[in-house]
Amino acid sequence: MSLPPMRHAAARRREARLSSLLYRGVKEKRALEGVFLRTGQSVLDSLKSAFVSLRVNKMRASLTMLGMIIGVSAVITLVSLSLGAKNNINRGIEDIGTNVVLVMPGKIELTGSLGEKPSERRGGNLVQSNRIRPEIADGLQKELPDGFFAVPTMFDARPIKKGNKSYFTQFVGTGEYYLQARGQSMASGDFFTHRDRGRRVAVLGSTAARELFGEEDPLGKEITVGAVKFRVIGVMAEKGRSFLIDNDDIVLIPFTQMRRYYGKYNLDSILVTAPSPERVDEAKVMTETYLSRELGPDEFTAIPQSEMLGFAGSISRIMTYLVVAIASISLLVGGIGIMNIMLVSVTERTREIGLRKAVGAKARHILVQFVTEAVVLSFSGGVLGMALAVVGSRNLGRVLHIPAEMAAWVFILAFGVSVGIGLFFGIYPAWRASRLQPIEALRQE
Repeated sequence: MSLPPMRHAAARRREARLSSLLYRGVKEKRALEGVFLRTGQSVLDSLKSAFVSLRVNKMRASLTMLGMIIGVSAVITLVSLSLGAKNNINRGIEDIGTNVVLVMPGKIELTGSLGEKPSERRGGNLVQSNRIRPEIADGLQKELPDGFFAVPTMFDARPIKKGNKSYFTQFVGTGEYYLQARGQSMASGDFFTHRDRGRRVAVLGSTAARELFGEEDPLGKEITVGAVKFRVIGVMAEKGRSFLIDNDDIVLIPFTQMRRYYGKYNLDSILVTAPSPERVDEAKVMTETYLSRELGPDEFTAIPQSEMLGFAGSISRIMTYLVVAIASISLLVGGIGIMNIMLVSVTERTREIGLRKAVGAKARHILVQFVTEAVVLSFSGGVLGMALAVVGSRNLGRVLHIPAEMAAWVFILAFGVSVGIGLFFGIYPAWRASRLQPIEALRQE
């Protein structure tokens, strides 16, 4: 049975056209400078073809890389700021004093919740009564051996006046061993002693002294807190900032004066210091033994500095993991964008794939070419994202007053993940391209 003349002619035209395409493909293989039509591409050829393809579609490639740029820069920036915040918190805890045991009112569990019973909770509407009196700190000091110090502390925040000038700062009532507990020294004048408990004297931090007196020497001058006047007897040496807190923005008076004039009858904390790190546990045992005779077991908590650092570290790690998880969503979105753009690229370049296969290219050559293009996209986005992260971390750190800690492992991890995502999301489009049949591909315009 023979075909009708019209259908027979149409079939002959299609065959002639395919033969012409195949012939032209063989000639183009030798003549064209482009590397797309080579049968067995080397790694260098694949890279060349990837860059040529991206250069032809600049806008589309730029928008695709934008997702990777944002993802990589977000991961590096947020993790760097998180590490900086963690180190600042640790420095803030260390600034409380070396070899310290911090005694706080109430029962506090650093490893979990603050307790299941309302009587064990502090904060909010469930505030446990504070029964840590200054006399307890004095009694504890008498029990401790030489080289150990128990320092009572009461905290408040009040406007401090000097003449017509007013300055709002941290106002602290404490004892005569404050300098030893905090590891600080005096820049000028003297710290108050046990004999000064009945006198209205004050010691200023360097920031408070500068804000109130400027270049004037504050020693012997008077400041007013509320309606009470205090005479400045000393200025402490500068200690610096830690985690958004200026340790020098402070005014200290004897705790007895805080109790007499400002209605603070119980302590906010007691700082117990040991002469060396090896004796901190000994200080904790002696502190708990003495306080157990004066208070109930749920009325105080003695926390060594090492436990505070460990607790802060665990919180920081959790926050870092959450930050990385959130920022990684941007990388995932960027990877999906790469897959979409590669699928579009496969559709647009169907004829090119058919020509390559017609002149002898294997499926693996097509696969390598398109995977290479996806990796180049993610690689380029990763490099630009790292550059953006360096600038962004520093500027954002200045705004938030948190120095960014740009660790090398963060860059390596973010960059490796970006390239891996490009590879992962580029495999499926590349596999589709490698599965195209030459005749079917050449039929498409």
